[in-house]
Amino acid sequence: MRNPYKILGVAQHADAQQLREAYQALWERHEGNVRRMREINDAWEAILLSRGGPGSEALAKLESVPEEQRNSEWHYRMGCAQRERGWLEEAEARFAHAALFDPDNRKYRAALKRAHGDRARKSGKKADGDCAQGCFEGGMECCCELICS
Repeated sequence: MRNPYKILGVAQHADAQQLREAYQALWERHEGNVRRMREINDAWEAILLSRGGPGSEALAKLESVPEEQRNSEWHYRMGCAQRERGWLEEAEARFAHAALFDPDNRKYRAALKRAHGDRARKSGKKADGDCAQGCFEGGMECCCELICS
């Protein structure tokens, strides 16, 4: 892989906020370009894992699991590691994946609801639709029934 900092367009001494902003801007710009998005994700993960911090060891172990073995429990555990790092949107997406594929699992639903609330509190936004949690505003329409019921 090329230098991950060059891929994201940031200096090696960039702080977490600069990294996140660069990642999100590139993600939006290249949405739909699977090859480019994979390169951006790989760079993002390489930088974060190299910097260590909460959840980095768990993330490294989880990333080593082959894709064909990644089940609902894998997504739940990845969400836990991401939440530990403070990546609330990413964690919520992992919990949503786990809950959608195993909707009767109370642990997955509780984690999704907690992450959903964390994200809503962090953004400070109120919902425009029927959902008091902000599902429709946050692009989580598919999970509203799981989260808010």
